[in-house]
Amino acid sequence: MKKLVLIVGAGATVADVMGRSKRKRPPLDKNFFSMSRVSHPLITRQISKYINDKYGINIFDPQNDSLERAMAIIYTDMYNPTIEGEATRAFHRLIALFNRRLADTTNNLPPNKRRYQ
Repeated sequence: MKKLVLIVGAGATVADVMGRSKRKRPPLDKNFFSMSRVSHPLITRQISKYINDKYGINIFDPQNDSLERAMAIIYTDMYNPTIEGEATRAFHRLIALFNRRLADTTNNLPPNKRRYQ
């Protein structure tokens, strides 16, 4: 399996969008799935089904609505030979969902003095 490194940070971007509604802010850990299912229901439902089928966890419950937790669960599952393929598909979906949410919420931010153009 290829090595994978993810570096994710939204701190500076979040400061730029504090006046926006939570649904229009960049994706953060908490409430990630409840916010995502509004704009991307199909892919969010697919990820939810995977985690619920494997672990009985409802990712829409506030105590379970965590991008980091879902990422850790699915990423670890990719190393389990009995569910490797299914987990890899779920992981790709999760990365795609994250990218879509990030694009939806940050692509319209204009350059300013604090950011390179």
